[in-house]
Amino acid sequence: IQIVVPDSTPALEQLFTLGHASQVLFSDKVLLTEGKTELRLLPAIFEHINTKTLGQNKIALIAQSGVNDTKKSMQILREMDLPSKAIVDLDYAFKGGHSHGFVPQGNADVAAIKQILVRLAAANRITLDQAGLPMKGVIKAAEAYAILAREQDAVPHIDALHNLLLGQGIWLWKKGSIEDHLGLPSKDERAWAHFQTELDRVGIQALCPDAQSVRDMVAWVAA
Repeated sequence: IQIVVPDSTPALEQLFTLGHASQVLFSDKVLLTEGKTELRLLPAIFEHINTKTLGQNKIALIAQSGVNDTKKSMQILREMDLPSKAIVDLDYAFKGGHSHGFVPQGNADVAAIKQILVRLAAANRITLDQAGLPMKGVIKAAEAYAILAREQDAVPHIDALHNLLLGQGIWLWKKGSIEDHLGLPSKDERAWAHFQTELDRVGIQALCPDAQSVRDMVAWVAA
C-alpha cells in the first residue's frame, strides 16, 4: 500500500484504529464519511429505510480524519480488494474533489457556479476567498453553500457535479450538507437524539425536508 499510495500513513492510521479495523476486516465494503452527523445518524437512517442494518449488509461505516483523506482512503481500500464509497459535503466538489482529480480542471459546471457565487457576494449575502469560494465572513462558509444550493440557476450545475462524483463512488450532498437534507438545526448530541426519536415516531418522510434524497442515498449505499 505504501508503494501504491505514497504518504498514506495518516489515512492508514485512521482506517485501522482498533474500532475501525474490526469493522473493515469483517465487511464486504466500506462507507467513508466526513462528519459526525453521518457517523451518528446514518446507521439509524439506513436501518429505518433499508430494514436491515449496515452490519447485516456487511457495510463498514468509517469516519475519516478529514475529507482530504478521501482519495487516499479509497485507493488503500481498493488495494485491499475492498469496494468503498464516500459521502461528502457540497464544498468538496470545489476543493478536494477538484484537487483529487474527481472534478476535472476547467469543469464548466464549476465555472458557472463560481459566477453565481460572485453574484451572491456582490449582494453581500456571502463572502468569497481569493479562489472565489465561500469563506467565513458575512456568514459561515457552510451556510454560504446552503444558500448557493437554493439558487435555482445553480441547481442543474450542482446536479451535474453530483452525478459526476456519483460515477466515481462519491455521494455529494446537493443542499450543502447532511444537516440541510435532514432539517437539523445544529450539529450536537441534542439535535441528533431528537432526530432519532422522531425518526422512530413519525418516519423519514414526515421528518425530513428532502426525504427523497435521503432515500436515494440509502439505496446507493446498499447497491
